[in-house]
Amino acid sequence: YGRRVLDIMRKRTGDQRPMPTLVRGYRQMRGRSVRVFLSSTFRDMNDERAVFLKRFAPSLRQQAVERGVFLTFVDLRWGVTVGQAQGGEVVNICLDQLAQSKYFINLLGLWYGWRPAKEDLTNETFDRFGHVLNSYCPGRSVTEFELIYGVRRQTYLWTHRSHLSSSHA
Repeated sequence: YGRRVLDIMRKRTGDQRPMPTLVRGYRQMRGRSVRVFLSSTFRDMNDERAVFLKRFAPSLRQQAVERGVFLTFVDLRWGVTVGQAQGGEVVNICLDQLAQSKYFINLLGLWYGWRPAKEDLTNETFDRFGHVLNSYCPGRSVTEFELIYGVRRQTYLWTHRSHLSSSHA
């Protein structure tokens, strides 16, 4: 992907100098970037996430580059360590990454997702995201917290499993 971005930038700018890192590409685009947070339960939506990232994300990134913007997809399947999970940071990390993202895509499936107990949420999480968690009732999943926060921000795209099945891979 990085090589393709550099080739497009070279065509647009006429600059043929070597650009060994993507950092220079970001500078060339004047640092304009957009983050898109991918939200779903992890147990049942791995195939759909993979299809989205393989089939749709590349063309969306291409369209963004053509408009002078770098598009980044935030996928936390690999972004939360065991230590962070054991330390009660999961909800804080998820909502923090969503807060830093311009858009969010929520993929809904058959599972409700992990339901943290109140003890699994840190004071920092309640301090930062109390407007989402103040209506906390036992049994809400992390995915539901993401959905509530994303919808309140009104920067979301919506789909359902039937619209993005792994048979399209």
